[in-house]
Amino acid sequence: MYRATTPTHTFSFTNLDPETFKKLNVYYAQQGVEVLNKEKEDFTFRVKETEDSILYLASVVLTQEETKLFKPR
Repeated sequence: MYRATTPTHTFSFTNLDPETFKKLNVYYAQQGVEVLNKEKEDFTFRVKETEDSILYLASVVLTQEETKLFKPR
């Protein structure tokens, strides 16, 4: 039986709201080969205020099927 996880990857931006981007892509590669591509529609966006600044966060969740695309070395 092969188990997989469902990780959430969060990217933070300062002074730049990714929700206003025309396009947003995150490419996942293994050994130089593209395995998976996530687009703007796959992300959720939120804002987090800190003492010093405002952080804009873009999060994406990988499914178990997507994590199974990666092979152990």
